Amino acid sequence: MNLKQPILPFLLFFVAVSSKASAQYGNEWINPSQTYYQIEIGEDAIYEIEYTTLSARGLPVSSINPKNIQLWRNGEEQHIFISGQSDNSFDSGDFIEFYGEYNDGELDAPLFLTADQQAHQFKSLYTDTSNYYLTWTSNTAGKRFTEFNNPSYAGKTADSWLWYTTHSTFTDEFYDGSPYFQPCLLYISDAADE
Repeated sequence: MNLKQPILPFLLFFVAVSSKASAQYGNEWINPSQTYYQIEIGEDAIYEIEYTTLSARGLPVSSINPKNIQLWRNGEEQHIFISGQSDNSFDSGDFIEFYGEYNDGELDAPLFLTADQQAHQFKSLYTDTSNYYLTWTSNTAGKRFTEFNNPSYAGKTADSWLWYTTHSTFTDEFYDGSPYFQPCLLYISDAADE
């Protein structure tokens, strides 16, 4: 009786199944039945997209419930604010607001063996443009900013200081390190010349 024959197909099956189960492709957030519109962002700012802009780009805005609009970046849903969503209708004059961020070095990190080999995390090696994806569902509410307005300052004292962090990113020059081998120039004098 040869035990290798029945075990070999089982091992091949086990390896194939385990590699499929552990593989993560990073696009699990994409629903193939939905349409996604790409928005390119190149700097940190608050962005506003108006009804007329969306309509001009071909979005069926009049048939979308604005409560079901979603915005995605790097596989994570972003919080947004939609003016006029309370009536379940996206009308002329309504708009979407969100805080957009440029592409930093977060997605470059897996390119390095260790974290300290990455020059810094503030700029990408390839592009400063982030891709945001606007979509909508038929029944899932999107993430929203909660409105808060409290104009009463009674009993509140202003702080005399605040913590603030800033950084400078120098992108004009790049130091590629010291070479492993530096050629050495030798001058050999001839005794007859002296």
